[in-house]
Amino acid sequence: MPPKQPSFHPNFLCFFLLFFLLATLSARGQDLENIGSRTLDKIRNSPLRVNGGLSANSIFYDSNGRDAREPFTYFLQGFLNVTWLSFTMPVSYSLTNQESQLGYETPFKFNRISLNPKYKWVQSHIGDVAMTFSPYTLNGHQFTGGGVELAPEGGFSLSAMTGRLLQATEDDEQAQTLPALDQQDDLLKLVKAYNSCK
Repeated sequence: MPPKQPSFHPNFLCFFLLFFLLATLSARGQDLENIGSRTLDKIRNSPLRVNGGLSANSIFYDSNGRDAREPFTYFLQGFLNVTWLSFTMPVSYSLTNQESQLGYETPFKFNRISLNPKYKWVQSHIGDVAMTFSPYTLNGHQFTGGGVELAPEGGFSLSAMTGRLLQATEDDEQAQTLPALDQQDDLLKLVKAYNSCK
């Protein structure tokens, strides 16, 4: 007697497994008929917002003895934040004439400007900026260059930077001089977070 044939076709099992797999995935739909009018309404109802702050300080110096510094030093600090829809563009700056008055070299710049545009889960850092990769790697250290942070939903994140951490300064045998080598760096951090509490 020949062996008994299965009562269902082998392709049926493949179809059933594929259907079960697809049924567990979520689906999202788009209303394409009204997408133009909704977008125009959103643009019209989202005004451009600009806010910011400015701080200006100065120091006057006069001495009958040794002239250890310039008679006038200024400090300007401020920020400007431009927001429209899901886009933000913070700009911050710090300007002074103190660097030219020191009489010795430092491995960093006193005058700094940074742009940190952000759109939803994408943020970039341009100019004289600071990023944090971990408590031990570039934790708030300012650098001159650029960086990007991507943090979409789903626990995945990517951070990258390139730039100069310190500029070269030679030892001129003055006590205040901070000699340093030119330090350029490139960093990349990729993180996938898992939620084990489900």
